[in-house]
Amino acid sequence: MLIGHLIRKDFSTVNAFHGIHQLKKTIAAHGGALVVMEDSKAVGIISAHDLATMHHNLVIDCITSKPVLSRQHMIPEVLSIMKEVHSDLLMVYDGDEMLGVLHKNDITDYLCQTMEQQKTLVHSIAHDLKNPLASVLSIAYLLEESGHYLEEKELIGYAKEACNYANEIVNDLLFSEDQQKNPLRMELVDLNGLLIAAISSFHITAANKVVDLVVNIDPGKAMILADAIKLKRAFNNLLSNAVKFTPRGGTVTIEMKAQANDYLIKISDTGIGIPIELQPGIFEKFTRAQRKGTNGEQSTGLGMYITQQIIELHRGNIRMESKPGEGTSFYVKLRKHAV
Repeated sequence: MLIGHLIRKDFSTVNAFHGIHQLKKTIAAHGGALVVMEDSKAVGIISAHDLATMHHNLVIDCITSKPVLSRQHMIPEVLSIMKEVHSDLLMVYDGDEMLGVLHKNDITDYLCQTMEQQKTLVHSIAHDLKNPLASVLSIAYLLEESGHYLEEKELIGYAKEACNYANEIVNDLLFSEDQQKNPLRMELVDLNGLLIAAISSFHITAANKVVDLVVNIDPGKAMILADAIKLKRAFNNLLSNAVKFTPRGGTVTIEMKAQANDYLIKISDTGIGIPIELQPGIFEKFTRAQRKGTNGEQSTGLGMYITQQIIELHRGNIRMESKPGEGTSFYVKLRKHAV
């Protein structure tokens, strides 16, 4: 599990040149604090262990060197680092940019929540699979008794739909768990070609819904280091959602532009949008934002969680904007390959 969603943007800070004795209670209460200079530049972390082992007057003289984290760090690795350096608080950077801090308490809370989710996982799987698989069984009995070809064809269609949904649930569950364990198979990939391939697989689906696919991609190759299979899965999820939640006569637009150090991909639709109260949890596992599409298409509630995980594993980022009744846009940034 990656740490990106646990990074704190707001945190306790102490001035590097303040006296340590007057700040001991504050530092201990927060499990540590970020030490900053007069210009607010971060210079390190002071931990409760530092307070116990260092006996100086100024904060800056009491801090010890601690490793910094990146968004690509995994939770087990971070817990091991925290134990080794005796600090419940560590800084998180992306290159030279400080993203925030990671607190051990936040990891503990998240793991407790995850354990509760795991307890209900078997029940959730059984519940989600029960109806579609029961439908397949019922249809099989009906097919045995049916003697009309047209009726059989329609029933077989229902069976295929139920089976496809069941498979989608199972595949998403397996993928969401396996991708954290299996390393990325990185290679040079043409982002343009990968996007075009992903878009091509949705032409028929979009045409059946009378949804226009508009493509606006900068010409030429756009090379990145990526696991092509996983990254295509992320774009497939975004395109699937866009088509799924866009009604007949709507438009899905795919844009890709080169920036100084990144490629920006925007996938937007003129669909039903996401209710405001559901937007904060759109990237959560088993999100409450799970809904049926405009034609009744099913959703597992795992697609955007998987997509975010894939993008972050590629050292990229993803964000979403949505207006209920007007549509949704997803923005993905991926780093250029340095030649």
